[in-house]
Amino acid sequence: MDVLERRGRPLDPNEMVPGMWVRVKSDAMKVKNMCTGEDVPSYGYPVGWEPGMEEACGKCFRVCVVSRDYRTTPVVGLSVPNGLVAIAHGAHPIYGWYFPFETLARL
Repeated sequence: MDVLERRGRPLDPNEMVPGMWVRVKSDAMKVKNMCTGEDVPSYGYPVGWEPGMEEACGKCFRVCVVSRDYRTTPVVGLSVPNGLVAIAHGAHPIYGWYFPFETLARL
């Protein structure tokens, strides 16, 4: 029952920890605007947007990195089998994709 009770509550930035599971919100344009700081007031620096990041929208990932540096809400690096969600050339990621807390939802 505890899982169902937590699922009904909004995600809280203070509970973001590596290892927990989250979902990137489904609306790719809204997520992009939040990443670039165009849609809502930025809670710190915008994390940016790269081609291909829209493929993460609507999908679930395990949190790998949580950074609160220079932000009032965290920036979150999401984990996949080969490392962070990233643009990869071959089998190894070149760099990770990070999403602002506001683009994530509880499972």
